[in-house]
Amino acid sequence: ANAAGVRYVDATVILGSHPDEELGDIEQTMALVRRIRPTILGVATVVPYPGTPLRRLMIERGLLSDEAGWEEYLFYGARPSWRTEHFTMAELAEIQGRMLRAHYFSWRYLCHLARTVRSIGDLRYYLASAVDFLRSYHAPPPG
Repeated sequence: ANAAGVRYVDATVILGSHPDEELGDIEQTMALVRRIRPTILGVATVVPYPGTPLRRLMIERGLLSDEAGWEEYLFYGARPSWRTEHFTMAELAEIQGRMLRAHYFSWRYLCHLARTVRSIGDLRYYLASAVDFLRSYHAPPPG
């Protein structure tokens, strides 16, 4: 997409999307993100919604209590009670923050961003996005 001149390349990844995911899997995901160089990167942590096969698997493995409240079912900003085989949700949240900071504060990304700003409106949009990003990822966890 970048080579074809697509202005905005979006990528979203989910950390812990399978309970067996290990650090090596996450490192491969990070390498893929660096290779595709998305303009917009979303990094979420696993959310095993009720009624899904993933939720059933996590309950069977003892990684999730059937008592988790709905306030825990958020992609960002929550510290839910479930875990994966190799990570607590606090550890996945830390990796999530590192991935986002590594992407959005890399020289490669900042230079790309500087080349793509075409107007004051674009600049305002990117600055507002940066402020929102910094607020959401440096705020204390809920609860």
